[in-house]
Amino acid sequence: MEEKDVLSLIDRMDYLVSKVSSAFHRYLFDEIKWKNRLVGIKGGRGTGKTTLLRQHVRETFGGVGEKALYVSLDDLWFSRNSLIDLADWHRKRGGTHLFIDEVHYLKPWQTYIKNLTDFFPDLSIGYTGSSMLKIDYGGADISRRQIVYDLNGPAVLLMGTITAVGGGMLRDVFLGEVPRIFQPSNLYAICAFSGSLAYLLLVRVVAADKLWALLACIVVTVGLRRWSLRYGVTSITTAQMEARIGSLFKRRG
Repeated sequence: MEEKDVLSLIDRMDYLVSKVSSAFHRYLFDEIKWKNRLVGIKGGRGTGKTTLLRQHVRETFGGVGEKALYVSLDDLWFSRNSLIDLADWHRKRGGTHLFIDEVHYLKPWQTYIKNLTDFFPDLSIGYTGSSMLKIDYGGADISRRQIVYDLNGPAVLLMGTITAVGGGMLRDVFLGEVPRIFQPSNLYAICAFSGSLAYLLLVRVVAADKLWALLACIVVTVGLRRWSLRYGVTSITTAQMEARIGSLFKRRG
């Protein structure tokens, strides 16, 4: 690993960090306990993991420099060089923090993270990776050493909807009836989904306080439900949906 190659990588990474916008912060930005020695952030593609990590490096350390090093493992530099060697290089020059983006590009990533924490006890490490990361999987169990945060949005929508309609479904099943969610009826699951979506957007896009987001969720859910009951708005059957789609294609034809 040559000095000029390392400096070239650092220059690219510093450029990426310098270009990140600070106009908006994900809801987790102020909740992450960065003082913990090992911090992991999971999430699907496009949830803002990379932006969050770069914002932290820029706003806390002023960018990539003597104390903090940010690297993205999808850079081709790592096909020829070792992350362990880079961390050692950084530590020897006074580095105290290492931030690793896209850790799932590294196989086996758990072993690398464990080695980093073992070999460099004075180095604080933060990393991001796919929502599919298995923290406890493999021979290197690092789950007890870290705090892991999740930026997944679909799970919020799924849990919000299931929590709202699950009780009613069980009631209908125990009564020997077809659950109302599978029948044409006043809006039910749609209300729960809409309320969950309102909460998610307010917290993660607008960065609203969670209490206000919760109140908005309740208002949207109850409001849609009451509107559906008052004006007789019902969901459509599969046959009705097929008929509408068929009619639409006939018009275009």
